[in-house]
Amino acid sequence: MLRSLADFYKTIIEDLPVDLIPASSLAQIYRTASFLPVLPSGGFECHLGRDQEHVDFWVVLERGKGSGLFPAKDQASDDLVSHLRSYPFWRRICRFYDRWMDPVDRDFKHIEALGFEFDVGRGTKELLIPSVFMSPYYAEIASGGGARTKAHIDRILGFISNFVDAITGEGLSPAVGTKLAHVLAALPIGSHVPYLGLMLARESPSIRFEIADLVGDQLREFLSQIYWPGSVKRLESVLTDFWAEIRGLRIAIDVAEVVHPGLGLIFEMSPQREGGMGLDALLERLVEAELCTIEQSRGLLTWPGCSYDRFEPETWSGEITDDLSPLGLVATNVLNRSINHIKVSITPNLWLNAKAYISYNVIWTGSEDPSRFRTLVSRIEKRGI
Repeated sequence: MLRSLADFYKTIIEDLPVDLIPASSLAQIYRTASFLPVLPSGGFECHLGRDQEHVDFWVVLERGKGSGLFPAKDQASDDLVSHLRSYPFWRRICRFYDRWMDPVDRDFKHIEALGFEFDVGRGTKELLIPSVFMSPYYAEIASGGGARTKAHIDRILGFISNFVDAITGEGLSPAVGTKLAHVLAALPIGSHVPYLGLMLARESPSIRFEIADLVGDQLREFLSQIYWPGSVKRLESVLTDFWAEIRGLRIAIDVAEVVHPGLGLIFEMSPQREGGMGLDALLERLVEAELCTIEQSRGLLTWPGCSYDRFEPETWSGEITDDLSPLGLVATNVLNRSINHIKVSITPNLWLNAKAYISYNVIWTGSEDPSRFRTLVSRIEKRGI
């Protein structure tokens, strides 16, 4: 039985590119992951560049897709849950999770997915408090407006404040609420917010906005309207170097009582582009700019893919076999590996750094004929889908 997330990571160690996730970082990841139950989706945040060996990790929960926070009902997971609940932060997370999964609860029905990002390597033997991200449903919360009414912005602020209160035990301060309203009102028409994060793992907690689909002059106008204190000249120089290589760019900014000067340029890697010319060209530019080593670039190119039947049902959760056996189905699984995105960040001192976010997802299904399922997976892997 996989007793913890650390045990799961040890089973996929042969897939982890050593140039992206060195042994020293794995030891730190194992230490934190040993406190957490096994979860099927997540990934690693790999710092790129020479002498950059730091790696963080994240896990993802999706509403309505059966990805329970504590999927395995055995003594090991019960012990982990009890230990988690000994921390005030994680007691709040467990309460939030129960409300989020309740179909009757209306406060958080607009949240599609929840992510926990752990900044490891601080030398602590206790479980770290992660940054918490949520993905809102587009129609209600995430779509950019430009012509939003005050009532609409107030509803969104109320939603964000309830989320902050549920996770941290404290609502938004008036100063932060005012700044968030300013940012929401400035969102250009056609833009949207795919992720909103509570950066709790940082020395100065803030709210992370990831804003997508900014086109033309919208980026410059948006940053001007929210009084972004960073260097527009530096930003435009970076855009000139990287924008043309891959479409699907979005930005990340941090907001508290003021907008922070750092800014991230996020290059999304869709399945159609993984391993293709777009990724190759971006990595070549990063290597030329000394933001990524050749070895790290090779590791990123070898990561995407999938494999089947990496896990036995009994080692994952007895519930899988219990649910499928009465139906005459055999439990099979696929481990999908992909590059979620690459981020080039402009730091407050105008330096650049780059990170690669590589992800995994374990999918369980039932099949009458596992061999046909394996053939399908092999075809998918060959096509690079």
